[in-house]
Amino acid sequence: MDIKKLVLICLIIVGAGSPLAIPQQAIAGQDTSDAGHATIPDAGLFAGRMWGEVYSDAVSEQAQGYNIIGDLFVKQGLHLFKINGEYLDAYAKTRLNLDVDGNYFYNRWENGIGLRYKPFRYYGLYVYAEYLLNSYLGRELPDEPNPYAGHQLNAQGGLTFWQWWGKEGWQVRGPEYYLPFTGWREVYADAIYYGNENNIVATLDYKEGLMLVPVGPVLFDAYIATQAGTDANGDPWYHFAEIGPGIRVKPFDNLDLQISVEYFMGRYTRGGFGDTKAEIADFEFTIAFWQGW
Repeated sequence: MDIKKLVLICLIIVGAGSPLAIPQQAIAGQDTSDAGHATIPDAGLFAGRMWGEVYSDAVSEQAQGYNIIGDLFVKQGLHLFKINGEYLDAYAKTRLNLDVDGNYFYNRWENGIGLRYKPFRYYGLYVYAEYLLNSYLGRELPDEPNPYAGHQLNAQGGLTFWQWWGKEGWQVRGPEYYLPFTGWREVYADAIYYGNENNIVATLDYKEGLMLVPVGPVLFDAYIATQAGTDANGDPWYHFAEIGPGIRVKPFDNLDLQISVEYFMGRYTRGGFGDTKAEIADFEFTIAFWQGW
């Protein structure tokens, strides 16, 4: 493996787990709001109402020449007050994007503030809005220079939904432990307005899977994934539909670290663009980590 790619993977994973990590989880449906329902002690005004989360991933796709793209974000927030029994949250956010090849649009740092509200306790639907300062890191390719100078202020927001149905590995016992009959389902969807593009982008990621035989604490999942996207402006790279099999490994039962390999076949529904063909046939490798507090 190229040494630059190895260093980037280590940076993403170690950075996510470090004490300094205080930037769908983007998987926004991961819920850390239960602490907000506890009785607030007299120790301080905000006791029991602070929350936070960190998410990090490294993705490599065949379609992009196996370039490694890293994403790291941290949110630190506060439950403000309840609306219809659920908290309105305020938070500070920082997010870092990096890639090995040096594409300018994958190398930026953003910082800002946000509000989010989860109207239903038992469903992973969030409504959110953020105001961010975007800063590019000065990396660019000779044949594709960065057309944006300095910093950019960006307002974005919309809806995100994440829900998982099934059993966790630690819940599977007896004969079920040895037979790959335990099914699960996972759905992520969003519709987000990006002010810097004046555009609304929507995506869907649906997985239907089976928990395979564990090996000690290591869990294995097999699944079929369906992904799709669209946008309001008609940009062809946002319009796609694809489906394919995947394998996911969870090495630790007490740490939300996942390694997955997927193969997708599909099509850009508005045709190809640039050097990209309309047909999709793509391997995708992902390492992802999430932790909430």
